[in-house]
Amino acid sequence: MLTQHEYDNISSQKSCYSSDTNATVSIIQRYLTTTTASVVSSSRIQNATPEIKVKPCTKEFLAKHYNDAYPMFKNPRGQCLIVNVYNINGAIRRWSDLDVKLLSDLFRQLYFNVIVYSDFNGDDLGAENFMKILKHFSQSKEHVNAQCCIICLMSHGEEGSLTVQDGKKIYHDHVFDLFSNVNCPNLAGKPKLFFIQCCRDGK
Repeated sequence: MLTQHEYDNISSQKSCYSSDTNATVSIIQRYLTTTTASVVSSSRIQNATPEIKVKPCTKEFLAKHYNDAYPMFKNPRGQCLIVNVYNINGAIRRWSDLDVKLLSDLFRQLYFNVIVYSDFNGDDLGAENFMKILKHFSQSKEHVNAQCCIICLMSHGEEGSLTVQDGKKIYHDHVFDLFSNVNCPNLAGKPKLFFIQCCRDGK
């Protein structure tokens, strides 16, 4: 991990970083940190659960791509919310708890504070509480000093929506709207990455 001093030294050699303050959902095309994650088997982990290892970028890579990237030097970089719907009206999403573990490991290694909600752990993920969780997260004061935000939502779904614990639909646009510059000013101009793992009409 680069120190603030090292980052400032590189900054003095470059003009400025680019950001889109009007974007509701920012897509990073070039990464400040390469997230080449190798998945290796580990006999030390129960049931041979894969182990995530992130290889950090070099100072040379940072200097070369500095003008194309958002600043990512703080520890933590920001907050990562993972919401996993494990049981939908009795239909079990087998192994989704493993996905939660791997995502948590990945984003912790990328210097994010990880927050997990899953009905596998007893959390209420019916439609009403699901949206309350997202709204509460969007209003977190922790975003003030954050440089990025990650939202991972996992369930079954259709094109443009996902299905929650009580079988009701949550539309993606309603989720994105919670994190707009108007509704979530603490993240205005900062990259907000949404990872939605669910089916899209059987696709």
